[in-house]
Amino acid sequence: MSTVAKPRDILIPAIETQRFGSWVHASGRIWVLEKDLLGRSGLDRLYAAASFDEIRGLLLEHRYPQKDTLHEMLQAEAASLYEFLEEAAPDDGYRAALLLPADAHNLRVMLRESLHGEKAHSYRSLEKLVKQPSLINPETLWRALVSREREVALPPWLQAAADRAREAYAEQYDAVSIDLSVERDFHDMLRLIASKTRNEWFETYFTMVRDLTNLETLLRCRLRRCNESLYAASLLSDGAVTKDQWLALFQGGESDIAIQLEATPYRAMTAFVASYGERGVAAAFSRERDLLLYRHLSSGSKQLSSAERVLSYIMAREVEIRNIRIMMSALSDTLSGAEYTVLRRDYME
Repeated sequence: MSTVAKPRDILIPAIETQRFGSWVHASGRIWVLEKDLLGRSGLDRLYAAASFDEIRGLLLEHRYPQKDTLHEMLQAEAASLYEFLEEAAPDDGYRAALLLPADAHNLRVMLRESLHGEKAHSYRSLEKLVKQPSLINPETLWRALVSREREVALPPWLQAAADRAREAYAEQYDAVSIDLSVERDFHDMLRLIASKTRNEWFETYFTMVRDLTNLETLLRCRLRRCNESLYAASLLSDGAVTKDQWLALFQGGESDIAIQLEATPYRAMTAFVASYGERGVAAAFSRERDLLLYRHLSSGSKQLSSAERVLSYIMAREVEIRNIRIMMSALSDTLSGAEYTVLRRDYME
């Protein structure tokens, strides 16, 4: 059967665009909060930590909430970031866009779990797999999609995405079709929400995410010799490089891909085209991709009073939390020294 995506009407969450608050006031508060960021020296200390107590002490120095466990400290800090954004931002589209990837992840988890029918796990046993904060409580997703409680209704945008993913699975009987459907839908939601903010910096970030995801899909599918219909179904919508251009590159040579990249903001990724299948190159690609995105996001910190200044702080803290989780895994012996060193991400150069 064909795996080519069908045309679809994309719904997005209801968003308040003229809320009480101002970016000037929010930026003023950020000037104070920025002093608590770890920065490069803090990350150096984090990656040199020899115990969980050392990490806890570092976090408390940088004003993370005091909780019983490191996990709870990180959860509380992440929640506070978006509570601040909800309270201070005059346009809630920014918060919705930054939280949507968590909802996409949670939707995939619950749809895959629903395939087990009566043998599906309880929400409590799945709790470690979900991401929060999110727009929709993941337990609500479990009740609607796994437990199938009739009285639990999902918002139309989320129900539509769930229905499309189930239709895709019914055609293929392959759980990967769920992932592809959800990924396409949520990236289209992000594109639409970002466009409504009328903020070029914010729109550019999500354009970059789509392009770099499509580039990785191209390199991975060529390496694995995927069929063209699966490759096409895996592509996200247009960015700086159109979907038609990505489709044409699938049949082209490495030089064609390199030439295309040279004409984009992603020319630094050209070095990975010929070597993607070699040992360690996929990890290096991932690192360079993240650094490209972070360089763009961190440029917002140069603005005095704007949405960019506020969002750059939010994302800087998010990257800190990612690094802290990496070190927690390292101290739990789930990552080797070589692995967690490669995974380190600095938000600002």
